[in-house]
Amino acid sequence: MIYKTLYEKLKGCSIDNNSENNDIVFRLKTQYKVLCDCLDKNYFHSHRSCEAKQKLHDICYSIIEIIKKVESGNRSFAFDQLYELYFDKDKRSRLNMCKIEVETPFYRMRAADNYTQYTKNTKDEMYHIPFNKRYLIGNERYSLTGFPTFYLSSSIYSCWEECNRCNLDFSNVALFKNTEKLLFLDMLLPEPNKSIHEDTLLGLPLILASRLKVVHNKGKFVPEYIIPQLLMECVIKSRSKLEGDVITGIRYESIYQSERDLIFDSFYKDGLFLNYAIPPFESSDNGVCTRIKKLFEFWDNTSWAEMQYKDPMIDVALTKDESNRYAASRFGAIEKYLGRIAPGMLTYRTKSKNGIPVGALTI
Repeated sequence: MIYKTLYEKLKGCSIDNNSENNDIVFRLKTQYKVLCDCLDKNYFHSHRSCEAKQKLHDICYSIIEIIKKVESGNRSFAFDQLYELYFDKDKRSRLNMCKIEVETPFYRMRAADNYTQYTKNTKDEMYHIPFNKRYLIGNERYSLTGFPTFYLSSSIYSCWEECNRCNLDFSNVALFKNTEKLLFLDMLLPEPNKSIHEDTLLGLPLILASRLKVVHNKGKFVPEYIIPQLLMECVIKSRSKLEGDVITGIRYESIYQSERDLIFDSFYKDGLFLNYAIPPFESSDNGVCTRIKKLFEFWDNTSWAEMQYKDPMIDVALTKDESNRYAASRFGAIEKYLGRIAPGMLTYRTKSKNGIPVGALTI
């Protein structure tokens, strides 16, 4: 059995848009029932996996109990239960992890809707909201009110969607690259065409509970954020346990890829909608996390307007039959522009308009 079969069953039972019953426990119970029934019928019956079957059922039940505890005002007990369920030393194998190689490109965007709002952000301003401006930090899926989280994306297009399709002309876009190999908790669903395997199966209930569509976008309390926020707290606590590799943050897929008429999808670029949430490694009275600054090197930032003002004839350098692909778009052009000159590169003023200016000097 492949995961695609399971996903089709889960999609068929989705009631995220059902306004008659938006209770998160009811919605998740419905998904878990389909998950367990489908696996009982199509997977467990042909595998000697009675222990894994029971573990899966127990995990689903526990996550429902965790949500109920938060809704009953017992958040601390809920946190302890989730940590024990997935982060205890003998339970970490239930989590899916991904390793990020050195100098992987990451992007971050700060929105501006018009020219009067546009100011090119400084290097530090492109990191997370500084500690001394905690009052600006709201409630997000993987971050708590007042606690800064460093959000990155795998593409500028994903940033733009996450920023609700802001004005791309004047929005600041930055390129970061990691200086070390990193370990992320992976909240992506297993690839559809892969065969179901116990190594990834026990993480499914957690992933499903973390990617529920928000029903009340303007609500002050967002029940769909209960599990992902507790999960981020677990990641932070796990760093202090000094057991195994340190988890840098959480990798997850943008929910917008299934909610909007997209300009691009993964057909045009692999990993187009990957997002990363990195909590600070330490707190401070002001500024940004020094460890994050060391792990993620700032390369450059710009905007489409700045690129056009500096060089209205900027060469996107299209290849044959590439006119309808991601690389030929504004998003692809900005990514190419940001990556063309490494940090610490001195440039002379020249009349060159394409590529790295003649006389570029590396230091």
